[in-house]
Amino acid sequence: MGVLWYEASRAALNIAFGLFITASVMRIYLHPGTISAKIKEWGRSLRRCLEAFAGVTAPLILLLAMLGVMVNLFVVSGWMLKLMGILATIGEFHVVALIGMGFLIGVFLGLGIPPSACYILSAVILIPPMTKIGINPWIAHFFLFFIAVISEYSPPTSLVAAVASRISGASFMKTMMVTLQISLPFFFLTFAIFNWDILLLKPGLSQVAALGVLVVGCSTAAAAIHGRLFERKSHDLALRFLVLLLALFILFYPKGILSALALIPALVMIVLVIWRTGKTSVAS
Repeated sequence: MGVLWYEASRAALNIAFGLFITASVMRIYLHPGTISAKIKEWGRSLRRCLEAFAGVTAPLILLLAMLGVMVNLFVVSGWMLKLMGILATIGEFHVVALIGMGFLIGVFLGLGIPPSACYILSAVILIPPMTKIGINPWIAHFFLFFIAVISEYSPPTSLVAAVASRISGASFMKTMMVTLQISLPFFFLTFAIFNWDILLLKPGLSQVAALGVLVVGCSTAAAAIHGRLFERKSHDLALRFLVLLLALFILFYPKGILSALALIPALVMIVLVIWRTGKTSVAS
């Protein structure tokens, strides 16, 4: 795609054919015996490959088809777009209400359409009231883009979790909830973008510095959510809650010397959580 400028589907097809031919040649060459025995073994390997592929993809296709039927009930009927228009009108009364309505609209649209279409429809519905209330168009577009990404794996119709759970053999619901838990810091980043307009509107060294602060804030939030500091659960939860508050302060209060000083304990907590988690993993 990057060198020959092929389309994604054509590039994937060419790679698949290339890997198939390479694997077949290696299988025939490495298998001992006569040419006839090599070809027979290649045929048996191909049959096992097709059977395994069918065993994995057939239930997955059925699951995706059922999800498609369910979400099309919301989308094809057209009532969702009408509902989204009403919600956008409600959100025009206050900027916080409009941001909240934007999040709900993006998630609802993501139930039945891919991220690109979700972003486009959300932008058509929400960008006019957002710009009217004073939000910069660049920030509004990035906010809706992040929501479109979130809608791809958010409950209850997470296609990403459906594919991952089928491949791994895990529970669909458990995979979906774990995916959501892992991505919680990304939720904070989605809303923090309104306070960090410098990241989009002012290119230069200040933009790089803002990116570094956001990385520290999201990493601190991830450490608070997924890390472990104490063996005793009550002490561990209390300290992790304080670390989470520190992360939220960094992400949502980008002003003054306090914001800069907050980075020091945040970095200490990130290193401490990584060290403690690694120590616990080795001990177990």
